[in-house]
Amino acid sequence: MWIRAIRFFIRKKGAAAWIIPLMVLMGTSCGGRGDLPITTASKDALKCFYEAREAGENLHLEEAVALLDRAIELDPEFAMAYLYRGRFKREPAELRRDLLKAIELAPGVSPGEQAVIDAYRGYYEENDPAKAIENYDQLAQMYPKDKRVHWRLGAFYRLRDRHQEAVREQNTAISL
Repeated sequence: MWIRAIRFFIRKKGAAAWIIPLMVLMGTSCGGRGDLPITTASKDALKCFYEAREAGENLHLEEAVALLDRAIELDPEFAMAYLYRGRFKREPAELRRDLLKAIELAPGVSPGEQAVIDAYRGYYEENDPAKAIENYDQLAQMYPKDKRVHWRLGAFYRLRDRHQEAVREQNTAISL
């Protein structure tokens, strides 16, 4: 997994530019649990992102948006911060604006993050829920120990009335 991320940064940014993102990526593995890596050039932005994600998951959406605003201020090319900020905002136009920005920045992030962004593009921009499921199914194979990946896959299954698969994935998420 890390080898692919390193190769990606070297190819896209040059050998010297991968050092900080690599350090940040290595810090995102959460002790080797196998979570999807998050790409940013700023440790402070990453800290804001994690705090925002936690706040958003606990339905403290205004706090989450403020933290994501700060993360974006610290790293204006932080694709996942845009994606999450769009998800946590209440206005469809704001979701779309932030999703389009995340899509624009997607070539500079890890393959896993690209799959997440592509899933949301499929669901919200292309009205293709099957694409979201396909991307999250691939993510579950890439990151089998990432509870958020399994939870979102279950949510996308539920939206398609695939209830047995939804329960299976969300039970997997709970067990992690």
